[in-house]
Amino acid sequence: MDKILDVRGLNCPGPALMIINTLRKMDKGEILKVIVNDEITKKVIPSLCSRLGYRLVGLKEGEGIFQYFIQK
Repeated sequence: MDKILDVRGLNCPGPALMIINTLRKMDKGEILKVIVNDEITKKVIPSLCSRLGYRLVGLKEGEGIFQYFIQK
């Protein structure tokens, strides 16, 4: 993990915008771990990665918390 972004408590589009801004500052190949509790991100984040050319390399889900692993 190169960077962790904890956006629990925020609803979309807030987390999506923060993910985009964080990834822009990271180097190619680095991995961002995103921690959220907004269930709509299950649709938004994979779509965001696809559109912007990032790679969703993992998702862990449990107790209402979602952890996404995104490679720039």
